[in-house]
Amino acid sequence: MKVLKKKSETNIVHSLKIIVFIVSMGLLFSCETEEFSQQEEIPLSGLTKQEQIDVAKLGFRPGETEKIKVKGADGVTKDYYLYSDMKVPVSALKDLIAYADESLSKDESFKLTRTYNTAAGNRRYNVVFVGFEPGFQRQAAGDMIWLFNNVLRTTIRLDIKFVNNQQQLENTPRDIYIDIRNLGGDIFAISDVPFRSKPGERISINRKKMNKMSTRANLREVLMHEILHTFGMNHSDWRTNRSCGVNIADPSIETIGAVPIGGANASGNNLDSIMLACGELVGRGFMPDDIASMRGVYGFK
Repeated sequence: MKVLKKKSETNIVHSLKIIVFIVSMGLLFSCETEEFSQQEEIPLSGLTKQEQIDVAKLGFRPGETEKIKVKGADGVTKDYYLYSDMKVPVSALKDLIAYADESLSKDESFKLTRTYNTAAGNRRYNVVFVGFEPGFQRQAAGDMIWLFNNVLRTTIRLDIKFVNNQQQLENTPRDIYIDIRNLGGDIFAISDVPFRSKPGERISINRKKMNKMSTRANLREVLMHEILHTFGMNHSDWRTNRSCGVNIADPSIETIGAVPIGGANASGNNLDSIMLACGELVGRGFMPDDIASMRGVYGFK
């Protein structure tokens, strides 16, 4: 999710490279944590023509997708494709686009709501929050976990853990970790998408936008948006980006293979969702289509 600019700035906003799926806040850390949490992504060279074709199969708009280098919690640096608030490893692209079903008709291809990969259901996942301060930040984190488990009510359950620095993170079992660092662009956060039946590994909150996430409700909204990205949910207005102030379908993504979700609004132009591509934070919660989408993929429990 990215910040919605005034209408007069719409064209500028639409040209910005954004990424979801994520969030950032000013915290007090040890020197080790400060260095870790402020790691910024490093831009790489532009996409080749083949890469543009391939990322379009993921539903990414090629003109708004960039290649970046990011250092993970394990100290390993990897290359990623970044689109809006979502990022995927460059090494995973071929495997991910293999999920696209090119046999679908164009009408069916418009039904994309989720990304091509999902995590395994019927299990628990450990979510570790790095450097979240006691008070509203941890309350927002706890709210997100509770709402995921008790409102979505899928076969997936999330467990929560707080750590203060990188060393603690490295010694803590985790499936997903959520940190706060400086991000480029006008975005609240960035999320990894699922790969090989595992949820996206990392959500990064944009420290530079913490003034917009300075309340429990607003930070909770960003966390709820981003956690659904890690389990494969796409932006609800992926086709038009209408929440960003435009309403134009991008022809470069009209032929992507789709994974329809029964019972959910799959028009790609839905504004009644927490998965909007852009917008101001208003403390919204999981909407009926968010619940239907997650249950459609992971079942109801």
